[in-house]
Amino acid sequence: MNRPLLLAFTALLSLETFSQIITDRPDQTESSSTIPVNSLQLETGFVWESIEQGEEKVFAGPSVLLRYSINRIVELRAFNQYENH
Repeated sequence: MNRPLLLAFTALLSLETFSQIITDRPDQTESSSTIPVNSLQLETGFVWESIEQGEEKVFAGPSVLLRYSINRIVELRAFNQYENH
């Protein structure tokens, strides 16, 4: 068997052992699920929104959500998004 093919197949099989991440993407709503205990998860995204209201233009740029799970029920969240009016 071809060595690169064997490595690729082994890598695909190992993906089964990783837990699935729970993100709040692609929307901006809050997930009802928490991440695994003592886990740290970083979610980033980019939204281009240009709204013209009279002479005002609004630009909403990259956003960052940092999640840390304290226990099975509680997680801490820090969110930041750049906006230019």
